[in-house]
Amino acid sequence: MTKTILALLAIAALAVAQPSGDEIIRKSIDAQGGAENIKAVKTVRMTGKAVIGGKVEGQMVYRAKRPSRFRTEVTVQGHLMTEGFDQGLSWLSDGTNPRKAPDENARSAADTADPIGSPLFDYKEKGNTVEFAGKQDVDGQACYRFNVKLKSGSAGVVYVDQKSFLTVKTVVRSGDLEAESRLDDYRFVGNIMLPYSNIVRVKGQEVLRIQYDKVEVNVPMEDSLFRMPVAKK
Repeated sequence: MTKTILALLAIAALAVAQPSGDEIIRKSIDAQGGAENIKAVKTVRMTGKAVIGGKVEGQMVYRAKRPSRFRTEVTVQGHLMTEGFDQGLSWLSDGTNPRKAPDENARSAADTADPIGSPLFDYKEKGNTVEFAGKQDVDGQACYRFNVKLKSGSAGVVYVDQKSFLTVKTVVRSGDLEAESRLDDYRFVGNIMLPYSNIVRVKGQEVLRIQYDKVEVNVPMEDSLFRMPVAKK
């Protein structure tokens, strides 16, 4: 009888020590600045350096506007390359030839169009399904793991640091494409925490390393900035 009681007490203590998935998500939202402050951000502008494929270095400007708009510009040796997303339309441009992006690009862009908050933030309102999957290390960093199914049909994983409760890694799988973002160097921008460092890997290979030197929120932006340019004749 004594052993049974002790076993039950041990299980109860473990349950108390192990936070639920919903508790972790709430703490993660609070760590980033709180739901109210996250929702108050309407635009983001991030400028810095991008290293493509581990070799080619360029200057990068990322702009995003809620809902579902972003524009990324990378300048390499004086040559400007642009990727845009305007509420469902994904496009690419090399400065002279704007064109609609392939369908897989459009789905990937739609999955990552919101620059603030991970797929865990307001996941029910977004139509995402989230499953708490316990603990897992990320590069030696103790994290909580969440499996996510996005409204688009893509599958994903979000890793939340056990100490800071900030998102340190996201993975999105769409068809044969698997893209991973490793987030670091969080700093306060206004009332919210945002990562200044992002390493992007596709199928395990590093394709992009970003280090921002300036991040701004609620900068005025016209909707026209995100529309696909008209091709020059």
